[in-house]
Amino acid sequence: AFAEQCSRMTRAETGRLGLLLPMQMADLAGYAATRSAVTSRLTLEHAAELGEGVFPGVNEPTGMFIFAGGTGTDGSWIRCVDDSLPAHVHRFSSLPPESFGDVGVHTGNAASLLVAREGAGRALRVGRDIDPFALAPPSHVLRDVDLPEGKYARVAAESRYSDAVIVLRQTASRPIAARHEPWAYFRNSVLACYGAPGHDVDYLLGVLNSEVVARIHRVKFRDARQRTFPQLKISHLRALPIPGPEIGSVYARIANAARAVQEGLPQARAELEVLVSQAYGL
Repeated sequence: AFAEQCSRMTRAETGRLGLLLPMQMADLAGYAATRSAVTSRLTLEHAAELGEGVFPGVNEPTGMFIFAGGTGTDGSWIRCVDDSLPAHVHRFSSLPPESFGDVGVHTGNAASLLVAREGAGRALRVGRDIDPFALAPPSHVLRDVDLPEGKYARVAAESRYSDAVIVLRQTASRPIAARHEPWAYFRNSVLACYGAPGHDVDYLLGVLNSEVVARIHRVKFRDARQRTFPQLKISHLRALPIPGPEIGSVYARIANAARAVQEGLPQARAELEVLVSQAYGL
């Protein structure tokens, strides 16, 4: 109502309107009617995401929106692809949906019964155990207990953990991935990658950890740009464009560079970034 009233008070021919609004109003379907009410009178000229905590007492992401005369659209007020990312980046297909899974242990209301730092149980990793190209030993244990009435949790079949070839940190603004060796159970702060037909695991690891994919991810998904609780989601991973063997010899070179990074060879990371940029045509 506030935004609509402001648009009514703005001169159609010469007026300009600036609004500070919750960023979620820019693209959520539930706000389409509000966007339509404003842009039935005005055209959006500029939008900028200011982030979280820019105003005292306001914790959610805030956006600045500038309007001028003319009618616009009730569609999203933010662009999915930033102008600095060429359109050809998105010509590559995504990996099959089954390549990724959210199968981590959901402790429900039984965390204190199921998870401990030490003691008897099955080895259990959490998101903080994952760094780019590096996997720390499991920092927790998953206890083998029968939950009493009223307590609930979800633990997937053992194969869903052992079959994961790559694990990724879930609370992150970009993919942070490591080879899942040796395998262990993991909490829901970890996402799983099961590989994909025709793809080398080290190649996928190199691409997922690259600065290019970090940039694509942050541009495409607003959740990833939150400072206080950035999120890497299964839907994000399934939507990432990933070059395949069609890129030619650079494919094997990326896989080799990723292996070199894992071996700690000097300059390997820099070489990997150059190769991934070439793969995406940047």
